[in-house]
Amino acid sequence: MKYRDTQLDIYRGIIMMHIICIIHAVTFLHFWKEPIMSILLFEMPVIFFIAGASLSLSNKRKSLGETVLNRFKRVIIPYYIYVVVMLIIVALLSVVWHYFSPQIESIFGNGFISKFAFNITDYTWHDVYQIIICDDIPQSPYVYHLWFIPVYFILSCSFPLQIKCIDRMNRWIYIGICIAAFCLTVAFTENRFIRNLFCYNVFIVGGYLLYKKLEWRQIVFIAAMGILAVSVYLKWFGDFVSMHDHKFPADILFLSYNTVVICIFSLILGNVKLPNLRIFQIWNKHGYSIYLYHSFVLFIVYIFLLFLVRVTSSRIIQLSLCVVLMFLLSTYISFLTTRLEGYVMNRLFSQQQKSKTT
Repeated sequence: MKYRDTQLDIYRGIIMMHIICIIHAVTFLHFWKEPIMSILLFEMPVIFFIAGASLSLSNKRKSLGETVLNRFKRVIIPYYIYVVVMLIIVALLSVVWHYFSPQIESIFGNGFISKFAFNITDYTWHDVYQIIICDDIPQSPYVYHLWFIPVYFILSCSFPLQIKCIDRMNRWIYIGICIAAFCLTVAFTENRFIRNLFCYNVFIVGGYLLYKKLEWRQIVFIAAMGILAVSVYLKWFGDFVSMHDHKFPADILFLSYNTVVICIFSLILGNVKLPNLRIFQIWNKHGYSIYLYHSFVLFIVYIFLLFLVRVTSSRIIQLSLCVVLMFLLSTYISFLTTRLEGYVMNRLFSQQQKSKTT
């Protein structure tokens, strides 16, 4: 049995809209500068907090093997499908760049092609290995957003083991251990993957242990501690922006700031029941697929913007139209990509079932 928290699904859909239509669109299209961008950069901690909260609602405990298989199907295989689609599209675009580069540069300006093209013939076996382990797709401008996949895969797969530890100790002690472990990584390593792994583990554990289990006074107290930590950090180092620099790799300021943001959202949304609109359901259900393929949507929106700037110089109008187009295209394309993923998955696992029965 699993209790379905509709509000949690709505939050997931909204935060996906924030990531795709605000954070990535605004960043890629260069609309806003600091400090606004840093203030808005709270998306991934919220995603991991929601993931932990969702795990807390399940009454059935999955084994490590079941969890790994489930996450491989839901996370890794769609990623591999995206890689194949991306490489096919890039190969087709490379033909267009090769034969029509003078015309394209004359329309869109010098440097347009170099912004979106890469030479797949330069790939080595090491590059292929990086793709397979979800570490990177070298040279590709369409994968900057996929850095979180190894972090999420490892944390979600290892969570059954963490649950066994959580069941044996006080929740505040366990969260304290997770925070201390992260602080140690900050002190002793600059490795981005390791620091992000321990940082986001705090948020997924926090979601699992604290979602809907705290009184407002406790949330205020945690927020106050987060604000204090931010203040001490700023007093000590005197640097807030860019938050992107504190995110890659994650540091104490990033952890503290996003803790405060999650507490604020908890206080605001704790007594507000949002309507379960159809669009929220779509972005919740198709969120991962939307996230994978939205780099191509950004490519289309960027071309739209190049023409739009010739019509209006208003940045507000430009931003509004680009965000709306980003939202509409992402929603529409998600139906195509989820069907593709479903087709491939059915083919893969129907063959597996047939082999078991023969």
